[in-house]
This record gives sequence, C-alpha cells and structure tokens, in this order.
Amino acid sequence: MFHQEHYDINLEYVKINYYNPIYFKYFILRNVKPNRTYRATSGQIALLRDLKNSLKINIRGYKIVDSIPKIPIMQFDVPLCEAFERNNFGLDKLRTLSSNITKCPLKMGFYIFQNFNVLSQDLPPYIPQGHYMFNISLFEEKALLAHEVAYAITYASVIYKNV
Repeated sequence: MFHQEHYDINLEYVKINYYNPIYFKYFILRNVKPNRTYRATSGQIALLRDLKNSLKINIRGYKIVDSIPKIPIMQFDVPLCEAFERNNFGLDKLRTLSSNITKCPLKMGFYIFQNFNVLSQDLPPYIPQGHYMFNISLFEEKALLAHEVAYAITYASVIYKNV
C-alpha cells in the first residue's frame, strides 16, 4: 500500500476555461514556479456579487492513457465552504499564502492568492502513478438546473518516490 509519503504530486498545468461574467469581472489563474522543486498556482479574482453558501465544487478526474483522458477515476460534488472549512485538498492554505481570502462564502470584491499547491498529504493514501486530468467546476443549483460559475482544467502527475 502506498501512503502519502510514498508519492509526490507534480502540477503540470492549470487553466480557467470559463467564468461567468455575472459573477466575475475576471478570474485569472497562473502556473508559477516559486522555486526549482515544485509548481504552484497563483490567482486573482474580481467578484461582482457575493457568493452564496450553496456554491458547490464538482471535481471529475480522469487517468490519461495514450495522451487521452480515458479512465474516470472519481467524480464528486461538495459544498465549497464545507471543503474550505474542513481543509479538503488543502484549501485552508488559501488563508495563509499571501492571500486575502479569510472565510467562505466570499463577498463581492478583489481576491488574490499566491503559490497554492496540493500536497500529497492533502489527498487519499493510494493514488496510482500516472498522469491525470481534472475538470473542476463551481456551480449553483437553481430549480434543477446547474448554473456554472467557473470551470477549470488541471493536469497533474503522481510520481512514486524510491522507498
């Protein structure tokens, strides 16, 4: 069994593909390399309205085979503020990473964060080695319709350490 200390996460690419102009003036994510050992994500968000506590995050993960995201490995929805408060995926680090994000839900205004990365200890104990693609969406449910707030795509790889 491979535990968190037996693998590293290598963030390869993060991009916002869509953001709703009703909610955001802009939503910028950038790949950064704070030092030679890891990549991270920095961002700037300009909210045009208060976000609701009902905002959810949907994560769909696929293992990449022959350069194509083929094998679905997970899909789940979780309330965003609940994930933030429980520190799922290391989201609580947003409070400390040169950031003005302090609580959830976010109110109208300008937000910035720097050098956010997901560490192996923020994830489950066994993830098979390989390349992965994750579709990450923020959405709000309204009368059985999903209203997409923002949509990002992330590529990452899991690399086993020599143990």
